[in-house]
Amino acid sequence: MHFSQANGVYRVVRVTGPKHNLLGLRLAPRDEGGSVEVIDLETGRSPPRLAPEDVKTAVLRGLQRANDSFATHYRPLRIEFVGSDSPPAGAYEELAFALVAHLAGGGDWK
Repeated sequence: MHFSQANGVYRVVRVTGPKHNLLGLRLAPRDEGGSVEVIDLETGRSPPRLAPEDVKTAVLRGLQRANDSFATHYRPLRIEFVGSDSPPAGAYEELAFALVAHLAGGGDWK
């Protein structure tokens, strides 16, 4: 996995053979209200293979697991993904978990 951060958005990219996924998250403390913006970074360029609501559901599950595991309190303000990336959407649960684990562990952000 490759982790990066720019303009307040944390990103994780996973490429395993023919499968590839990108997740970008703008995070806020859990107690900060507001809606979650879900953005397909490739809208209109390729036929989507992932539904935004499915990605959102998976990301929320991953963040909940990570918050419980690492005693963190993050919630997403913005979720970025590429609709033509590899299914299933459940992969984004693991990416969200890995991103918070990296953040909580003081990992390097390039």
